[in-house]
Amino acid sequence: MIGMLKGKNCVRKAVSSLFKDVKIKSIKRLGGIGNESYKVNILSNEEEMPICIKIFSGTLNEAKKKAIKEKYFIEKLSEIGFYVPKILHYDLEGKLIGRPFLIKKWIEGRPVGKVLEKIEDKEEALEAYTYNLVRLHEVPLSNINPSIIKIYENSEARILEQIEVLKIFSTLVKVDVNNVITLLEENRPKALGLSLLFGDYAPENVLLDNNKRLYFIDLESIEVGIREEDVAYAYHMLRFLELFNRRLKGISDDFLMLYEHYYGKPLSNFEYFKAFIALKLYLILKYLMRSRRFLRPVQVITIIYPIIYTIFFKRAMNYLRECIRTYIVG
Repeated sequence: MIGMLKGKNCVRKAVSSLFKDVKIKSIKRLGGIGNESYKVNILSNEEEMPICIKIFSGTLNEAKKKAIKEKYFIEKLSEIGFYVPKILHYDLEGKLIGRPFLIKKWIEGRPVGKVLEKIEDKEEALEAYTYNLVRLHEVPLSNINPSIIKIYENSEARILEQIEVLKIFSTLVKVDVNNVITLLEENRPKALGLSLLFGDYAPENVLLDNNKRLYFIDLESIEVGIREEDVAYAYHMLRFLELFNRRLKGISDDFLMLYEHYYGKPLSNFEYFKAFIALKLYLILKYLMRSRRFLRPVQVITIIYPIIYTIFFKRAMNYLRECIRTYIVG
């Protein structure tokens, strides 16, 4: 294996392994915390074409697992009938640039979060966002290769494992939330069904293309768990949007109502998981804020970080704290 290349050198090397005699016109780094994603415009046979390359981070073993999982679920969900980007090329072993990567077809569209800001498109976008999450949760786990993701014996095993995750993060960020964790452990619901979860169902992680088809574009966080975990996460992501756009007020409650409509019954344990995921997000955001992992370009940290903290994190953290407090006193 060659030494690890960095940044745009990785991109050039990876692209050259797929496209011979092409000219790279531009390379643009996209958002994301855990990995590196780029939009690359290439010129081949006088035709310009955009592609997406995702380079996986972590130890080589961790990165390989993430790349294998994302490739597996792109292929599996496409087979089932979901819209996902087509894989053009891949290196799951990290032999070419020192890290695994996927090259995918670029999807022309807008993140659902942006579409929701347009009043005339909001209702249709929210329905697509909600309906496709319900569809994902209905995928039979018997269709999933257990060597790719962990499939729990029962829902209690899943909850207890996630409680241990809360304890680990609370230790890392040195925040004493033992009373909340104990309450969540004591009140944990029993005998729930297990589902395939998106794991990071934020409006920015799904796209509506120019034909209004919803695409899952980031699948490395897929896992098995309890559907209310995913619903609560998406609910909180929509509440974050509401914090910064008054025109979206109420969209999180509309999402919850739509989910129960498409699911066909109420989510009886939603309030429990709403608090559970609020605490998990609170601790993760604390960790990311301390490590400054939200900020890629080192040279602009001193300028941007106070603004990001003041405008986004303060409101988001206050909201999450209130969710947790409401659960405790309720």
